[in-house]
Amino acid sequence: MKRLLLIIIVALIAPVPGQAQTYDYARLLGGNAGDSFVQGTVMASNGDIFIKGVYDGAQTIDGNLYRTTAHDAFIARLDATGKVIWYKDVGFAQAEDADFAMGDIAIDASDNIYIVGGFAGDAVIEGTTLTNQDNGGSSWDVYVIKYDGNGNFIWATSFGGGSMDYGYTLTTDASGNVYVGGRTRSDPVVFRGSNFSHGGISAGFYARLLPDGTHDWIVLMPTSGASNSGIYDLVFSDASNSLFVGGEDGGYPFYRSVSPLFGITTWTQTVTGAATGAVYGIAYLGARLYMTGYFQGGSIIFPGGPSIINNGGRDVFLVAVDTTSGNEQMSTGMGGSAGEEAYALGFTGSPASHVVISGKYNSTDFIFAGSNLGTPGPFSSPFLAVTDLSGGEVAGTAIATTTEGLATGLAIDPIGNSIFASGYFIDGITLGSTTYFEKDNTFFLHNFQFDVNLPGLVPGLVITPHKGEVLTERLTLDQSDNLFVAGKLDGTIVVDGTILSSSEIDDDPLFNPKGDLVLAKFDGSGSLLWASTITSQGRDFVNDITTDGRGNVYLLTQINAQPTVNGTLLTTSDVGEVIFKFDGSTGNLLYSYPMALPAGSATNAIQGNNDPGSEILYIAGTYTGTADFQGTAIGPAANNDFFLVAVDASGNIIPSLVFTDSGGENDDTINDLAKVANGPLMAAGNSNSVNLSFGGFDLSGNATDGDDIFIIRADVDPVTNTFDVVDGIRDGGADDQLANYLAVSDQAV
Repeated sequence: MKRLLLIIIVALIAPVPGQAQTYDYARLLGGNAGDSFVQGTVMASNGDIFIKGVYDGAQTIDGNLYRTTAHDAFIARLDATGKVIWYKDVGFAQAEDADFAMGDIAIDASDNIYIVGGFAGDAVIEGTTLTNQDNGGSSWDVYVIKYDGNGNFIWATSFGGGSMDYGYTLTTDASGNVYVGGRTRSDPVVFRGSNFSHGGISAGFYARLLPDGTHDWIVLMPTSGASNSGIYDLVFSDASNSLFVGGEDGGYPFYRSVSPLFGITTWTQTVTGAATGAVYGIAYLGARLYMTGYFQGGSIIFPGGPSIINNGGRDVFLVAVDTTSGNEQMSTGMGGSAGEEAYALGFTGSPASHVVISGKYNSTDFIFAGSNLGTPGPFSSPFLAVTDLSGGEVAGTAIATTTEGLATGLAIDPIGNSIFASGYFIDGITLGSTTYFEKDNTFFLHNFQFDVNLPGLVPGLVITPHKGEVLTERLTLDQSDNLFVAGKLDGTIVVDGTILSSSEIDDDPLFNPKGDLVLAKFDGSGSLLWASTITSQGRDFVNDITTDGRGNVYLLTQINAQPTVNGTLLTTSDVGEVIFKFDGSTGNLLYSYPMALPAGSATNAIQGNNDPGSEILYIAGTYTGTADFQGTAIGPAANNDFFLVAVDASGNIIPSLVFTDSGGENDDTINDLAKVANGPLMAAGNSNSVNLSFGGFDLSGNATDGDDIFIIRADVDPVTNTFDVVDGIRDGGADDQLANYLAVSDQAV
């Protein structure tokens, strides 16, 4: 059902009896929002989907935010449209399920679900204590938990030893017995209250639990060398009363048939040839057992079959063998020159007529069914492939990823020909017509439609849990009490059903933030009205926000690469300090205004004129040298002088409203602005100058012992567009005083 090292997998075949499931995993990357992985996906009898996974920190599914203080497992039931019917954290409170590389889910005929995974330390799951055999150490034991279809807890059990134990896969039979497969480094393994030894460095295992969770039997497959042995998938055939297991034995693919009574082997087969590899996915159809996985290093031969030639790196195999002997009846390989792996398989059609496999590919020359799947991400991209029952290639499709991705699980409705592929991706993935960007490892679930009469894979419904963050940098209200929020969007979030996704990921969130800028408008009840994005392949910031008398909204930003606003690419001049004006009703961009100030200058504040009907914007900050505002120059300033300017509704400078201080011999700056509706404009800042005046109003004082703060009040004549500074105050002390923020009340100034 899976792969032992970094990737583990299992297939879901529905509604064929004896289902196995999915897995997805790669390396743990971290990040301040954590990682989330789907480890298993199965389909209920009514077409709902159960998922089991693990996450760290927080995740969003169907617009709902879930948080955990540690690595925890979760289960959920989704309807066919991706809506969450119920969700449940399993309840590991420490570092349990810390290995994202193991875990699975199975379902029985009554829609009870079973999950397997690993935990460290002792755990209490809904009143049941699971005691780790490592006696307080950090090694993992295997847990198995049963729930009904509504998520109600039924029982939990565990087993393992003093070292690392991995639970990879599980399945059930018609009587409700549970079969578990995996790998152990413990010797002995405590199972059924007894010690079971294998004498090797590690061992693959498969075990049976009775319907009430009681331990029945366990079989250990030791390996004496460094190569792996493990059980990665298993499936039970009620028709033949046989358990089929597959994985690798000493680094080579192997599979066997087992009696369910005591785990006695009825036959076993090991693949020969020059290649190493593993069986990752197993499913049976009638008297045939179908398997998929990977091989590398040369040709591979299944017993009784021809050689399958390797094209380079890792290639995928698809084979069908006789269930009574394990001898080959059909085998084929696929892949390019770099490396491919397949993790799950199932059947579609009624009666079953095609095989579906899912996996990852790295090759640019991966040809399937006569078509190149396209260029993968730098590390891998997910793929799905469909063959007929004889291995003939029918259709293939790839899922584009920006960095890495795997399609590791399948849940298939054979009657409706609906194929749900689950997996994980890092950074970005394109599902249907939408590209999603996520902070960390994140899982996806994507529905493909397959028409057996007109073979081909067509993307259908996208069910994608989103995980992202918004760093709110500025917010403001307009005169109708609508709220505007601006900040950094990092990953993908869902707000009131609207998907917001950034074009890049924050790889240094604390010290050098990355991501996109987002501006969102909410009404007084908190409902989202619209959202706009500013994207660039740089590190951008929102420094201020304001509205005007017409309800338009302005952002003062720092843009470090050529930006795109709401999908429209702007010019290369829109870099640096840039002011954007957005229509407050629609979120459409009205203009962009790059400040283009001399080096050492800074724009600190913007303030819209909130007089009804006005669209004037005031801009303030500090400059050095000579500053030019669309032909109106101020300066030169020997040090830093403050400036206050205004632009009209189209973003044009109003020459009569360009001001700077006079007499300031040291550094002076305006840090914030505020405007009373139908009243004066206020400005606050600091001065290190003794002699200072603004618009003829004297602000001189003693600043030799540190910066002073000042506040000025100016009347604005809307007809002549002139300032008249009518009042001001300056104060300071022995140390620097800073006036960074300013707010006013419409009732009193």
